[in-house]
Amino acid sequence: MRTLSQVLRDTTLQHGDRPAILDPGGERITYEVLDAKVDRLARGLLELGVEAGDKVGLWMPNIPEWVIAYFAVARIGAVVVPMNTRYKTHEVEYILDDSEATTLFAVDSFVGIDYVPMIEEIRGKLPNLRNVIVAGDDLGADMHRFDEVVTLGERHLDDARLSEREAACRPEENVFILYTSGTTGNPKGAMLSHHNIAKNAEQVTDVLHTSEEDVFLLAVPFFHCFGCVMGIAGSVTWGAAMVPMQTFKPREALELVERFGISVL
Repeated sequence: MRTLSQVLRDTTLQHGDRPAILDPGGERITYEVLDAKVDRLARGLLELGVEAGDKVGLWMPNIPEWVIAYFAVARIGAVVVPMNTRYKTHEVEYILDDSEATTLFAVDSFVGIDYVPMIEEIRGKLPNLRNVIVAGDDLGADMHRFDEVVTLGERHLDDARLSEREAACRPEENVFILYTSGTTGNPKGAMLSHHNIAKNAEQVTDVLHTSEEDVFLLAVPFFHCFGCVMGIAGSVTWGAAMVPMQTFKPREALELVERFGISVL
């Protein structure tokens, strides 16, 4: 039984110089670099006062920041709440309120949707929401830029707090709240443990005979269990590389298959 942080740590030890994320925009992140980025963001979250057990919303498309935040939240014993990128304002409010989220990661905009004004509209109605972290340039009042939180964490690399927090995490503890689609009522939050996700990802990708030589094209959204469990955790389990697509476009997908030598789609 392992925590999600242990899964990444173990893979980094074995395959640190292999690519973890091959962003179509050009960025190449190895496992060693990914683990370091996760450490810095995790330390930044500690500086912002994110506690073990705090719920943290991830309202972003398939970008490297999603993966970094995913493992950083898990590393400090907090709980990831993936959020649909097409949510309307009242849906965002419901998820953040129902989960009692204290922190939200978001982008400033995606597919023509401006997220920052939506967050500003509902923030006053969410007393638990203390931190809003934006991957982008357009910030609202009292919001943090993603890179600034990473930089905040870099100032505390010798601080023992992260090691203590990470060591206190247990595989059986809740690390994810995945909300149902809510087709016949309000979405329900399904609580998953580190062990749930780690073992599910390992077993499914083991059936595929996955190895560090594989390259995953992740065209499914990270906010869905398919994307964040089979896709992200599945590839990380074996040291495979992941190529994230923000939106699925058939021609672009075929071009990425050829460009990156995709073996798992």
